[in-house]
Amino acid sequence: MMQLLQLLNIVLVMLSVFNQGDCMRDNIIGGHVAKPHSHPYMVLIPYESQGNIWRECDGFLVREDFVMTAAHCKGMRMFVFPGVHDKSKLNKNLRVEATPFVHPNYTLNENEVKNDIMLLKLKQNVTLTNKRIYRPFSGGLWRPTRLW
Repeated sequence: MMQLLQLLNIVLVMLSVFNQGDCMRDNIIGGHVAKPHSHPYMVLIPYESQGNIWRECDGFLVREDFVMTAAHCKGMRMFVFPGVHDKSKLNKNLRVEATPFVHPNYTLNENEVKNDIMLLKLKQNVTLTNKRIYRPFSGGLWRPTRLW
């Protein structure tokens, strides 16, 4: 339980830089195509919503067995594809099944969205690289920090 709390602490820091865009958009506003495999901590999250409709979100690896994403991306069945650059070339052998853990105070209605955060526990660990992800620290400047 203590590890989960530490993980959530890291996640809260990451939320300051994690942009929760609409997961049903095809593009990220103001975004650009990244250099292939330059962000290995990013994952594609296809999920089955009601009516057997598949949608997609993205997230990031917090450690080898947990992914952070938005709670509104929760589906009936959830998978994670690590290391994807081109969705048209998905390798189904790389998909990892995931169990969702939604923030207990998540609220989504026509008036508000609160605590739109979810951890995905991967059924099997993924291999991590030594690439770093940048996160803010209390001074407001950026410095490289390893999350794993």
